[in-house]
Amino acid sequence: MGENNHLFKRASYWVLRKIRMIADYQFFAGAGSSLFSDEINGTVSLKTGKIKEIRENNVHIATLNPRNGIFSLSIEGARKLAGKYNGPLIIANNEFILPISRGGNVFAKHIVNAADGIRAGNETIVMSEDSSLLAVGRSLLSGEEAKRFKCGVAIKVRRGVEGKHVSSKNGS
Repeated sequence: MGENNHLFKRASYWVLRKIRMIADYQFFAGAGSSLFSDEINGTVSLKTGKIKEIRENNVHIATLNPRNGIFSLSIEGARKLAGKYNGPLIIANNEFILPISRGGNVFAKHIVNAADGIRAGNETIVMSEDSSLLAVGRSLLSGEEAKRFKCGVAIKVRRGVEGKHVSSKNGS
């Protein structure tokens, strides 16, 4: 936690309501309640007063991007949604589990199925064909494009389940 952040020990009713509404809008109805229990805590920027990082029992769940107002999920946040998820979801070929789970990008040729509602720029959960969570990242293609294209990066992976965090030049 940086010196420009303030830790909140438990979210107020209004903070909890706000972040649940954002998650419901971004992912699917009910995602906010699945992601964020009444016991969440996290950090707020002292400069802007905006929520930054959200945790539960000291486990990082999500980060609220101040530039676009949407969540970037941690692996734990993705786990909380994966079983109930009907939003942006990519199913990758089991042959590519290891490189993706280590933080490698998902190429279009790796994709077995993709949710039709995915748009370029969506926060996306990557699962294997046997429903194991592999990674989280940002989609570069729509769901329809991801299913049809045979080359190019489809998902820019931010974090794989094996703990590798991939930083990008633009800070997303």
